Formats: sequence, structure tokens, C-alpha cells
Amino acid sequence: MDDRKVSPLPQESVIPDDQALKHACLGDDPSQCPAYRAALEAMCARGDAEGCGRLASVVATGLGGPTDEVRGRALATDACAKGSLFGCSNLTVFAMNGSGGPRDLQEAYRAGLVACKAMHLVSVGCRNLSLVLHKADFVLDEPARTTALIMACNGFAVRSCETLGNFIVDLDLAGRLADDAYPLFRAVSLRLCQFGRAVACSNLGHLVRNGIGGAVDDDLVGRAYRRACHLGDAASCVGGHAPRGAHIRAWPQLVISTDGGDHLDRLNELEDAWSVCSSEAGDDRKVNVEIALAPGRAPVLLADGAQPLIDCFQTHFPWRDGAPAAMSAELTLHVEYLLNTPDDP
Repeated sequence: MDDRKVSPLPQESVIPDDQALKHACLGDDPSQCPAYRAALEAMCARGDAEGCGRLASVVATGLGGPTDEVRGRALATDACAKGSLFGCSNLTVFAMNGSGGPRDLQEAYRAGLVACKAMHLVSVGCRNLSLVLHKADFVLDEPARTTALIMACNGFAVRSCETLGNFIVDLDLAGRLADDAYPLFRAVSLRLCQFGRAVACSNLGHLVRNGIGGAVDDDLVGRAYRRACHLGDAASCVGGHAPRGAHIRAWPQLVISTDGGDHLDRLNELEDAWSVCSSEAGDDRKVNVEIALAPGRAPVLLADGAQPLIDCFQTHFPWRDGAPAAMSAELTLHVEYLLNTPDDP
């Protein structure tokens, strides 16, 4: 990711006093933004640190009122000091970009660590931390850098996963990877496989098949090689691990998950459902899909492109009548499908 500024307005998991106002303002009724801002002002005035932390981004972006980056940063700084996760996430962006005050990557890093540690509540915090870690002028000594990359990767910041994965692979190829680092190699391979990296899926299959960095798991071995095959790694196909689908060029790739969980199983379920519906050759459309899952509730599916295929998919998704109660939290998956062209194998 380049150095362009990122919006300091996170996707919120914790909702202010009036949920309807928040969703209306950020959705299809901007006329409700002044009321939404007023609700946050009231929360902040009562001493609610999270209210102040969320208000910081609203004030800095001029949502529902005047734009005031200086006040926004002051609100975020104070809220972060009082333990507000949204305050720390917003302060990460303010300090990184020099918005409302001096650019200070060390301050951004410290705030990002706080926000990312609570990735299950503020998923954007890890992505903001990852942005700081990849600034060309940000210097962080080992082992703190690796620790921060691991944290950001666990929070689904894909660039941190890739940086970490490349570092580990280089050490492994040079024969300098310590034995106690293989569980990390396995975990990063899993995460990158979730992001649609074929080589990582192949690495994952090798590590799990041989019990490197963890227990042997034949089911995971099969799924990892199958996904590598579907993502274009020919060796994973010819080895007999997975038959390549006839008309799929790129299978579902996890773009972002809102809860920071481990969702390789979900992606494989999406693959299985999609394979039934995408068997027409000559279709080169890209389909972007967002699927919201929650225990005991039918999935909510929003899609852009190839509506007949989406209709088919909705009837074949295994959780169409409600996600299992075993799911630990509500989950939103953003995935991208690229359908086949006539020349593809």
C-alpha cells in the first residue's frame, strides 16, 4: 500500500446511543449525520471515552458539521489515553498522516498496538498499524518489528502477512529458520492462503502433511492443496491432491474479515457452493460478494455482477437456512470471484 492518506473513520463494531442514526448517516440518508454527530457529542460530554474516540473521526472528516482536524486529533489523543480503542485507531491515522498536528510515527505505532490488540472489536486497528509498519521512514528494531507484524497479520492486515511470510521463507530457504519458528511459518501460510496466495496454500499443505510446526491434519492437507490447485498452482493439481474445476480461473479470495477469525473453512464452503453455479464456459465476469453470517440467522448476501449466478449461489450455500450456533461471533466476508474465459484450462 502506498503512502496515500487513509480515512480516519473506521467501520464501527460498537454502536453509539442511536444505532439507526449511525447507519442512516453512513448509509443512504446523510441528512441524519448532524443528529448522529450530536449523539456522539452527548456521549463524549458524559465522559464516555469510546464516544469521544468515535467523535474524533466524525469531527476530523466534517461529518454532520464543521471540519476540525485539530479538535479531532485532540479528542482521539485523550480518548486513547483513557483506553478507547476507536480513539487509538483514529490517533494512529492522525499521527501517521500528520493530521491535526505533527506527523509522529512513533505515536502512531504506540496507538496502533493498542487498537490492534483488540482486533475482535476494532478490526481496522490492525490495518492502520500495518500502514505504520510499512512506512519507509519508520524504523523498529527486532524482535519488536516481528511481533508487531505478527499482531497485524493476525488482524488480517494482508501486507503485514506478506512481509512476514517473505521474511520467514527467506530464512527457511537459507537454512536459518529456527525450529521454534515453524509454528509461525505454518500460521502465516494459513493466513496468506486465506488471502488467496497459491504458494502459501502449497506451503501450508507441505507443512501440515509432514507435521511441521504442528500436528498432521489430513483434512487440512487436502483443503490446502485443493485451494492451491484452484488458485493456479499446477504442482498441487498434478500431485493428485485436487482436481481443478473446469471453469474457474480464480476461486474465492478473502479480501477482509470483520472479526479477525480463522475462516479457511468458510472459504472452502464458498468454493463448493460456487463450483455448482459457475460451470458455463466463456464467462469472464468478475463478481464481488459480501456475505454476512451470524449464528442462527440466514446469510445476508450482497453482490455486484452475474446476477443469475448469484441467485444460484444463494440456493446452494450450505448455511442458507442459518449459520451454525457454533459460530463464535457475527462475521462478514468480502470475497472476489473471477469467472473463467474460454481459453483457460
